[in-house]
Amino acid sequence: MQPGSSPVALRVAPYDPYRPRTPPPASPYPYPVACVVAQPPQDFVIWSMFSLTFMNHFCLGFAALIFSIKSRDCKVMGDNEGAAMHGRKAKYLNILALVVGITFFVSMVAVIAFDPPPFHRAVKAILQRYQ
Repeated sequence: MQPGSSPVALRVAPYDPYRPRTPPPASPYPYPVACVVAQPPQDFVIWSMFSLTFMNHFCLGFAALIFSIKSRDCKVMGDNEGAAMHGRKAKYLNILALVVGITFFVSMVAVIAFDPPPFHRAVKAILQRYQ
């Protein structure tokens, strides 16, 4: 012990698992407090990569990926307003790329199904000859 210090008595009770515990103190607020957390804006990078890979008609998927990356950069920098603006543009470009891609796919299926190209006609003629 250091000179000038007095011993302090500690009262420690042995641990009893069956002893009822005291309830926690009451909340200082009489009503529940709701904490509103602002959700960060979406950047749609995965959707833009999908659009770039599979539906890049008129470079819409590429433009959507650029705006998605801009949105992610703004989000990292803390500019939520800019991130939301670029994210909306990326979303609209992704939707447009999806609509154009589905329209192109359906029209190509219709053309092939109802008016086969000459190559398909030639293959059919060859197959019919050998049957």
